[in-house]
Amino acid sequence: MDKHGIGTKATAPSHIETNKKRGYFEIKGKTISMLDTGFNLMDALGVSVPILIQPEIRAKIEGLIEDVEKGKKSFDEAISEGTVLIQKMYTRLKSGKGDIVLRIAGSIKDEKLAEDRNNHIGKCDKCGRTLSIIRTDKGRFVGCSGYPDCRNTYPLPRKGSLDVMRSRECKMGGFAVLKVGGGKYYWSVGVGPCFNCEKQKLCFPPTVIGKCPPCGSDMILIETKDSKFLGCARRCGFTCSYPKKGRVTLRKETCEECGWKIVRVKEPKKDARHYCINRKCNKKFKNLL
Repeated sequence: MDKHGIGTKATAPSHIETNKKRGYFEIKGKTISMLDTGFNLMDALGVSVPILIQPEIRAKIEGLIEDVEKGKKSFDEAISEGTVLIQKMYTRLKSGKGDIVLRIAGSIKDEKLAEDRNNHIGKCDKCGRTLSIIRTDKGRFVGCSGYPDCRNTYPLPRKGSLDVMRSRECKMGGFAVLKVGGGKYYWSVGVGPCFNCEKQKLCFPPTVIGKCPPCGSDMILIETKDSKFLGCARRCGFTCSYPKKGRVTLRKETCEECGWKIVRVKEPKKDARHYCINRKCNKKFKNLL
């Protein structure tokens, strides 16, 4: 404020307190941090009516007050010149009112979409607004909150539940990684199904179950769109089926016979079963919780 000649030592504290109460920034210790409300307002005014956030006119008005106090200008002269400056700002504000409302309303909409953790995808690469999952009677897709000005969209799988994996990052530059059908397969927004991607193993390191009996390489869990099974990482041809029914959990414990991880399978209305899924072993365990 001192740099631009705005306000006085007496009025500066009231300006700060007023803007703080309006939620434009917060004070932590000796640090002032802008909040989203402040950024949104500054962005809307800066694009629509930049004259309102530039300090020059306010400084000129402050200068007129000082000139009257020092006797350099008469009160009427200062009022006349100040009125012209304020009318200039008001005219710009009135003409840009519609754009300001649209920008602030859009910011509020984007904030609400960002809070929706189930559907929020990220920032639109075309306009900077918000990408989210949109569902209609005809299907679902990822669309931009800037519609109809921005018509940027990305396809989604037609069937299966969708869960946004916040902890996953697509190595191909996708906006977000989605778990489809409770884990049947994964989908990267802007890229497509992960099982067709050459970098799938970087994004999803394979789950190692044990050693392949014929060749000694790792046996890994392989997931496709429709099924899961165990296969040799060296592709020697040895495979094993993976439980299809019930809730399947891989235990930390390993089979004492072959070294494979023990599997827990819990089907509805049945006791949980623990066993080794190595078809050359298939040992069962009764004392695991």
